[in-house]
Amino acid sequence: MEYIQKSVYRMKNFDIVVIDDDQQSLNKLSSMILSVEKECIIHRFKSLITYQADEIRPEALFLDIDLNEEHGFDLYAMEDVDFPVIVISGHTEYAVTGYEYNIFDFLVKPFSLARIRVVMEKLNLYRKTEIKKDKLLVSLADSYRIIEISGIIKLEADGKYTKIVFDDGSVIMS
Repeated sequence: MEYIQKSVYRMKNFDIVVIDDDQQSLNKLSSMILSVEKECIIHRFKSLITYQADEIRPEALFLDIDLNEEHGFDLYAMEDVDFPVIVISGHTEYAVTGYEYNIFDFLVKPFSLARIRVVMEKLNLYRKTEIKKDKLLVSLADSYRIIEISGIIKLEADGKYTKIVFDDGSVIMS
């Protein structure tokens, strides 16, 4: 397993898609992302259908779950998702479902700038280290750890942390 010291990595021309049917939320999140990550292009959509019609292949996608008559997780049935998806929702119960889809992260509405900084730092690190779908980047106290998904046998909520249990009996808290 690989440990990576937490620090800020910035790369140019970062294409980000934000899908949210609430215009105010869409504007706020886009503005907050741009305040953290200056070198990015944000493509904003109010539905999955308008996103699909545009045929953009983002490097990261911020996805609301409750989209009028659509459900954000429908994205996974519509296309092969080979980029990080950050679920955004005021309903924390979607976090567990999201991790079943192998989402990259979960942002709870209302958004905080501090939390968006953490997500953007992880995204930049992801871009730099080219983590593949069979690996997961988890946050520890002062570092990140890249783990093999195939070695995980259980994820368990423990307060505001997640206990990750591996097939060799080891456990980490994230």
